[in-house]
Amino acid sequence: IDNILDLAVIEAGAMSLDIVEVPIEALLDDVLALSREQARKAGLEVLVKTADNCGTIECDQRRLKQAIYNLVTNAIKFTPRGGRLTLLARPAGEDEVEIIVRDTGIGIDEKERVAVFEKFYTGSSASGRKGVGLGLSLVQSFIELHRGRIALVSRPNEGTTVTCTLPRRQARDARLRQAI
Repeated sequence: IDNILDLAVIEAGAMSLDIVEVPIEALLDDVLALSREQARKAGLEVLVKTADNCGTIECDQRRLKQAIYNLVTNAIKFTPRGGRLTLLARPAGEDEVEIIVRDTGIGIDEKERVAVFEKFYTGSSASGRKGVGLGLSLVQSFIELHRGRIALVSRPNEGTTVTCTLPRRQARDARLRQAI
């Protein structure tokens, strides 16, 4: 229900971002703390790698954490027991940072990759698990609200890598930029 409400607010152009400066390592640690038990129960190895020079990012901490958490829980959901989930942060030039979620899961075939960020798209559900189909659409919206970009690379039976590239600094009066 929260995802539906968030998307409605975004589509109405009414979402404001509460921009604060956040250590990137702390942001990833928070996401890991929220998802660690779920990953353990799924039998996954979890690796977190933060480059020494990652520093901080200006962001709406709640929204960015929600976006990364959605990516991590998707990776957990679609990675078989014994698989690996990697959460990585590294600089991308002087003014940007990349936050990467990589898994060794079931992957996404080429036909479905073009649609995964569409609202209500649930895929073929080769894993037998289906959601509402809002998670990745919401992730994309939150990343774009931060003036960022999102890219997905995936191969069936090999896994998926989602890269969120974000500017380190935001305008203090950040308001919704029509992301949809």
